Parts: sequence; C-alpha cells; structure tokens
Amino acid sequence: MRGGGFPAYHFVVLLLGCFPASLFALRSLASRSEEKGVQRDMRLWMIILLGVVLVLFSLVRSKIVHYSSLAYFPLTYLAALALEKMSSKSWRLSPFFRFAIALIGFLYFVVSVALVALGRTPEWLYKLTASDPFARANLEAVVDWPLFAYLPSLLALVLLLAFQLIYHRRPVKALNILFLGQALWVQLALFFFIARVEAISQRAHIEFFQSVADEDAGKTTYKFKSYVPMFYGEVQPESAGSAQLWDRTQELQRTTYISVKEGRQEEFEREWPDAERLYSKNGFHFYRRAAARSEQP
Repeated sequence: MRGGGFPAYHFVVLLLGCFPASLFALRSLASRSEEKGVQRDMRLWMIILLGVVLVLFSLVRSKIVHYSSLAYFPLTYLAALALEKMSSKSWRLSPFFRFAIALIGFLYFVVSVALVALGRTPEWLYKLTASDPFARANLEAVVDWPLFAYLPSLLALVLLLAFQLIYHRRPVKALNILFLGQALWVQLALFFFIARVEAISQRAHIEFFQSVADEDAGKTTYKFKSYVPMFYGEVQPESAGSAQLWDRTQELQRTTYISVKEGRQEEFEREWPDAERLYSKNGFHFYRRAAARSEQP
C-alpha cells in the first residue's frame, strides 16, 4: 500500500496483525512499572523504540506493512512482561481487555468466513469492482475454495470461546490456549488462504516473469511498482534500473518485457506502438519490446 494513506495505518496493522501480543503490550503500558535496575531501563528503551517507530512511520508518506516491523520486538517484549505478571497472578485482565480480545478474535472469525465465502461465490464482488477493471479481471482467475478452507474460521471461534470460558477459573491455561491457538491459526491461514489470494491478485504476473527469467533482457512494469519483475524475473542488481519505459530520454539497448495492468493497455500501446503484445491473463497484459537497433556506419 502506497501513497498518503491513513495516518494511523501502522497502529492498526500492529494491533490486528500482532494480536494477541499487541493487547498485552497495551496492558503493560497501562500499568505502572514495577521493574528495577536493568529491567526497568530495558522496558523504558522498548517503549521509546516502539514510540519512535510508530511516530516516524506514521509521518512518512508511504504506508507499507513492512515499515513498522521494527516495532515487533518492543511490542512482544512488553507483552511478555505482562504475561509474566499474569502467570505470577500479580496482574489480571480487566473487562475492557477481555472485551478487546473478544472483539478482535471475532473479527478474525468474520474475516476468515468472508474470505472463503467470497472466494466460493466471486459474483458477489462483481458489483463492487464494476468501476475497477483491474480488480474485475483479477476475479476471473480460476481458484478452488473447498469447504474445508473454513477450518481456520472454526478454530478462531473455538479459541475465542475457550479463552472467555476458562479465563476466570484458569487464567494461565486460558492464555496458553489463546497464544498457542493463534499461532496455529496463522499456520492454517498461510496454508488455506495465502496461495489462493496470491492466485487471484498476482499469480499471472509472477508466472510471466518466471517464464522469461533465463533471458538476458530487461523486465519491468508500466506505471505501477512491483518487485515481481526483479525477484521472479531474476534481474541482476547492475541492470535493475535499465528500462524505465516512461523515461523517453533513455534508449533501450536490449529486448525488454513489460507488464501492464488492465485499463492501461491502450495508453501503453499509444505510447509504445513498437511493443509486441504477447498475451493477457487475469488483469495483466504482457508485452515485449525489441532492442533498439543502432545505425551501421
């Protein structure tokens, strides 16, 4: 995600993406420090690091998930402090924090169900993407969403109910269920969801550049940014920036493969009429532009 973006983007990413550690880190921040000496200093530095990362990357214009990854360490450290206090029964979760766990856990359940339901019946999304030809073309990808893909959804619901029912009598066991269950949910989500979402959003894009990876040619995109040509096209560092097609001042000295998103192909063809259209698939149009011929004396 790029551009100006939502100012609190990274706060939301960490709150939901690092759940449940994010809530326990908040629990640690909401309590007075009882540490002494080195541990007190460590806690202070972790709070400073977390604050700097969040403030800094909330101010920068680009909003990308990876930018706030430096916050993972202080966030989980603070969460570990809270869990240590809870395991020794020094702290307990307030009704507010238990409600927050229930709310975010239920959100995981709803999103998991909705993802599979929409994957099985993509026609529900056609009206929503009517004004976006690229997204509409993405939905043409043939992807199988079996019924057992609902398994992460069921797990999220079971974990949520188990935590809420057990916490009052056996809080430590409830916390173990919550954290270990969330780790299992992540693995199931990776297995059931990620490859299928990737097949819809960019598998055609990846397959094209994999098919030309062995060629000593330029590989790039037209008016959108992507690492796919460089990574899957195995572009070497010394030639990574050799073919910016929108810079007409630069003469292309070798064959170049170009990926163009749905909706931009006519614009591209007007600008580069000598490019050969190879094929189209799931919202991407692929072209080849032959190397410029130098004049012989």
